[in-house]
Amino acid sequence: MDERLRRVNLRSMPLIPPGIRFLLIANAALFLLTLAAKALLDFQLIAYLGLYHPTSEKFGYHQFISHLFMHGSGLHIFMNMFILWMFGGILEHVWGLRKFMLFFVLTGLGAALIHNGVRTIQINQLETATQAYLQDPSLERFKQYQSAEIGAVPRSFQKRLDELTEEWKAKPESQQLRERSKMLVKDYKYRRD
Repeated sequence: MDERLRRVNLRSMPLIPPGIRFLLIANAALFLLTLAAKALLDFQLIAYLGLYHPTSEKFGYHQFISHLFMHGSGLHIFMNMFILWMFGGILEHVWGLRKFMLFFVLTGLGAALIHNGVRTIQINQLETATQAYLQDPSLERFKQYQSAEIGAVPRSFQKRLDELTEEWKAKPESQQLRERSKMLVKDYKYRRD
């Protein structure tokens, strides 16, 4: 066991160490700013500071750091900040402020790289399924396209896919549904991030 870890006296540890305090305040401030920008200005700050895939029009290199401070809901920020306070304080106490902040940034960068790596795989699978479907727009290919989409699309789009599939199952020979499905797939292909 590391000698520093053995010497840690949890009683001497501050309730909220300085690095953790800074991160809690920065996260809370940006969360409140995000809510205020949306409510008062109808501006989606998360669309600028959240993490997007490098092929997206919304992508910016600053997002590899700024995404560390973006949260999608009150529960999301609460859980992240609670865990940061609970475990981060001990790490900061053992490692010191500089090493802890370096750890925080490096794990955030690592998470961004892993997220974008997985997203790249999803996008590639989606592209393959899209091309296969558009070459042979059948109900069977549409189902394959739909299964490739799971996890790669917003729930609202997945719901539209599900509804169209059910409608098409009831009328498998419908040319109108075939055309609607092609339009839906093409439309999503050019709008996704």
